[in-house]
Amino acid sequence: MIELLNLRDRVYEILKKSIIFQEILPGEKIDEEAIAKQLGVSRTPIRETLCRLENEGIVKVIPRRGAFVVKHSRERITEILLVREALEGFAARLAANHMNEQTIGQLRSLFKDFSETNIRDRSKEYTQADLDFHNLIIKASKNKLLINLMKTLNDHIQMLRLQTFSLEGRPEHSIIEHFKIIEALEKKDPSSAESFMREHIRNVRETALRNFEGD
Repeated sequence: MIELLNLRDRVYEILKKSIIFQEILPGEKIDEEAIAKQLGVSRTPIRETLCRLENEGIVKVIPRRGAFVVKHSRERITEILLVREALEGFAARLAANHMNEQTIGQLRSLFKDFSETNIRDRSKEYTQADLDFHNLIIKASKNKLLINLMKTLNDHIQMLRLQTFSLEGRPEHSIIEHFKIIEALEKKDPSSAESFMREHIRNVRETALRNFEGD
């Protein structure tokens, strides 16, 4: 039973990661047979994983057609990023009250090797740094409920993060916005930290919607 559970969890993590990091693109059909062969498993754990991912809103299973990676609608993008703005803005406010030199150092070190001129050439590293940046601030809020709420959104946020990175001007503006947030946190200024974080995510939302390509 333990081995079976481990297998299911392993298949789930591998497939979800492939979707979140866009190895399987939004709107694309998931080839169950090919994935089963690739992972050396039967189709049963693949189908169980697809059911879990459908419950999480990452996959849509259509009878007699198969499973497809969800392609977020304009309305869904708006919903996700409005909730993210509210939660992460509040997280930044709380984090400012708990900020210390070690955390500030960690936040700054994430971006020390990036500049507005090289950021597009290092998209994978910058996307990871961006993820770590936001997670550090959420953790620094020390609010367990808020941290758990953000965990439920993280997969959707990461999917959108990868989609918005390549949009014109977004990476260059993003790094400037990050340093404004860090400076507010370093000053232990809750109002400014929340304001800059909200502005940052609002800019992400506006850029995503401005460049939205629906079906």
